[in-house]
Amino acid sequence: AAGIKKSDESGIVLLKAKASNLSPVSFSQDKAVMGTPLFLIGIEQGVSGPLYFMNSGIIKSIDGSLIETNMIEDSSSVTGVPLLDSNGDVAGIASVNSAGYVFGISADAIMQFIR
Repeated sequence: AAGIKKSDESGIVLLKAKASNLSPVSFSQDKAVMGTPLFLIGIEQGVSGPLYFMNSGIIKSIDGSLIETNMIEDSSSVTGVPLLDSNGDVAGIASVNSAGYVFGISADAIMQFIR
């Protein structure tokens, strides 16, 4: 995959993959609202193979294009995992701060970047 666009400010990179039969994702059309339920689902390499993980929480605060959740993760492998809303749409892209709290770049900011 080749990077075709990047934002140093947000850390988002748009990639062009040379692959077919990939399933597209839908981005949430709703503006981020405090109290909205979010889900984090991912996979990382464990000692004996793939390790699947899930977490759930709510949007705790909104600061411009950043949404902070009340989820805590102790793994940096969460960075880049989608934050999903209750419809299964991408509400943001997750990252973890130094205290372990999951925050994300909102779907609205991601869509503005893609355009």
